[in-house]
Amino acid sequence: MRSFSYTHRSAALFMAVLSTTAWATAHAAPVPLNLPAESTIPAGPEGEAVKLGKLLVSDTRKQLPKNVAMVLIVPAAIVAMERSHTPVHL
Repeated sequence: MRSFSYTHRSAALFMAVLSTTAWATAHAAPVPLNLPAESTIPAGPEGEAVKLGKLLVSDTRKQLPKNVAMVLIVPAAIVAMERSHTPVHL
C-alpha cells in the first residue's frame, strides 16, 4: 500500500479544515449589528475622516464611480446567462 504524499496529506487537511469552517459558519448564530449614534462621532479631523468613510461606504457609486463600473455589466451578463442557459464570459 502506498503512503500519501505530502501534497495529498496537505490537500486532505485543507479539505477537513474547510468543511469544518463551512459547517461552523452555516450553523453560527446571527450577530446583531448595533451601529453607534451619529452624535458619538467626534469633532475635528478624526470625525471628518469617520464621516467620509461612512459616505464612501454608503454611497460608493456616486463618490467613486470609477470603482463600480462593473456594477451594470455583471447583472446584465447574469440575466443574459439565465435567459440563454449558456455561460457568459466577462
